[in-house]
Amino acid sequence: MLSLASWIPLIVHACILGIVFYAVNRVVPDAYMDEIFHVPQAQRYCNGDYYTWDPKLTTPPGFASIFTFHILFHSISPNDLFTIYDNALLPTSTPSPLSPSIRISIFIADDNGIDSFFVLAGYYLERVGKYGPSAMCLAISILFRQTNVIWACFVAGDIVSSILSPVIFSSPSSERDSPASSQEYSFIERWIKVAEKIVSGIQSNLKILVRRMIPYFVVVLLVGVFFVWNGSIALGDKANHVAILHIPQIYYFIAFTAVLSLPLTMIHPSDLYNLRKCLITPIAYVTMLLMTISVHKYTYEHPFLSSDNRHYSFYVWKKVYKRHPSVKYLLIPAYFTALQIILRPLTACRSSLWVLTFAAAVCLTLVPSPLFEFRYFIIPYIIYRLNIRPPSTTRLLLEFMTYSFVNAVTLYLFIYKPFKWESEPNQLQRFLW
Repeated sequence: MLSLASWIPLIVHACILGIVFYAVNRVVPDAYMDEIFHVPQAQRYCNGDYYTWDPKLTTPPGFASIFTFHILFHSISPNDLFTIYDNALLPTSTPSPLSPSIRISIFIADDNGIDSFFVLAGYYLERVGKYGPSAMCLAISILFRQTNVIWACFVAGDIVSSILSPVIFSSPSSERDSPASSQEYSFIERWIKVAEKIVSGIQSNLKILVRRMIPYFVVVLLVGVFFVWNGSIALGDKANHVAILHIPQIYYFIAFTAVLSLPLTMIHPSDLYNLRKCLITPIAYVTMLLMTISVHKYTYEHPFLSSDNRHYSFYVWKKVYKRHPSVKYLLIPAYFTALQIILRPLTACRSSLWVLTFAAAVCLTLVPSPLFEFRYFIIPYIIYRLNIRPPSTTRLLLEFMTYSFVNAVTLYLFIYKPFKWESEPNQLQRFLW
C-alpha cells in the first residue's frame, strides 16, 4: 500500500499530463500526424476491415486495435484518438515498487508510451512471481513493436539470473569481487569454475526454471514462427528496415544513458583517481582499440536520419558527428568513460549475470537497427534506471529538473516552432522526440 507521500509525485505527474494535454490541444487544435498513413489503417480497423494492410506500416496493428477497442466501447472518433496520441509529447513514467524513485522521473516519448508500459508491466509482474500475466503483457507489447520480443527474452533471463546468481556468487561481497578477481586460480580456471557452477545450477533447478519460463518460451516461439512466415522482422517498407550490423548504436546508447542519468551517476571527486586508473589499464586500451575498429567498419547513416529534421537525433548527427570525420573516433574515450560511470551503480545492485543478460538484450535490440533514433533507447534506459540504487533527495530533484527542462524545451518547439518542407509546402511539420 503506497503512503500519502508516495502519491505526491504521481499527483504532480498527473497535473503535468493535464497541462500538456491542454496546451497541445488548445494551441495545436488540428490533428497533427507524424506519419499520416496510420490514419487509413486505423479507420479500416474501426470499420471492421481487418484484412487490408498498408504496406508502408512496419509495426504490428496494436495501436489500430486499441483504436477499435476505444471506438466500440467509448464512441470516440479516430480523429480524436490520433489527436490525443500524436499531439501529446507526454512525459511517460511507470511507478513501480521496483524503484520508488522512478515515480518522479519524466521521459518524453511519442509511440513508445504504450509499448513501454506493457514491457515494464511484464517485467514487474515477473519480479513479483506472476509469470503468466507477465508473459501476456510482453506479448501485448510485441503488438506495438515487434523488437519487444527481445525484452521478453530479457525478462526470462531475469528469472535465470535470480535463480543462478546465488549459486554462482554465494555472498554480495564475493559477487562484487567476482570470480575473475580472485587470486586463487588462473584466469581460465576461474571462469571454468563459473561455467561449472552455472551448469550445476541449471541442473539442480531445471524443473523450476522450465515451469517459470514456459509462458515466455511460448511467446518467443510464436513470434519466431511469425518472423519466418513474414520473411522479415518488419511488416512493411522492408527495403528501409533491413537489419544490419550497426555496432556504434551501443555507444550512442551509452552516451544517451550517461547524459540522462548524470544527476544520479555523477561521481564524487574522490572517485576520479580510481576512474583514471581504470582508463589506463591494458584492458581499457584493448577495449578502445576494438571500439575504434567497430566505429570505422560499422558506422552507418540511414537516409531517414539525414533527411528528417523533426528529431533530436538529426541535430546530434549533423552538429556533432558530421562536423568532422574524426569526431566519431575522438568520442571513443568518452564512450568508454561513460560506460565505467553508468556500470558502477548497476553492478553495485545487480549480479554480473543480470548485467550480462541486460547487456545482451540491449545489443540484440539496438545493433541490428540501421536507424539512430533516441526513442529506441527509452525502454533499456528505464530498465537501467529501475535497477540502480535509489539516489538521495538532492539527486532526485536534479533528475526531475533535468527531465522537466528537456520536456519544456521539446513542448515549446512542438507547439510554437512548426516549419515546412519543400516537398510538402501545405503541411506544417513539428518537432518530435
